[in-house]
Amino acid sequence: MIHYEFLPEHRLIFNVFHGKVSSGELLQHARQLSAHDYQGINVSGLSILTKDLSINDIKVSDISACAHLIRGANFRMGGKNAILSYSSLSYAFARVYQTVLNLEKIDETRVYRKHELNHALSWLKLEALTEEIQSKVEQYEKATQ
Repeated sequence: MIHYEFLPEHRLIFNVFHGKVSSGELLQHARQLSAHDYQGINVSGLSILTKDLSINDIKVSDISACAHLIRGANFRMGGKNAILSYSSLSYAFARVYQTVLNLEKIDETRVYRKHELNHALSWLKLEALTEEIQSKVEQYEKATQ
């Protein structure tokens, strides 16, 4: 499942990937992100890939297709995107996505491991959201157990 929120007061798109995520769901999420009205502002992204994330059906071509959809989104140019991974598999997935985005020169994307939430939020200049983000991640993880 993929949950996302747009937090305009923080200029942030917050995504949580948890449970089983199919290639179709991933592509639909990219379409939603690129179609959303971000009120004409550039925003940053924070994506959490939880420890229970199952992405077995997703191929590199799916990741590339998502990057191409996102490439045209009006919020991305010059933005920052942090991905926080809670498992080795999702870390590898995030690194592939990062590589595709870097090849496209869309924005600056960094991948972090689960214990680096503070570093990710600091890089995004959103340190004040640490507790709120941790709480939301815990809620989503509990919902899939």
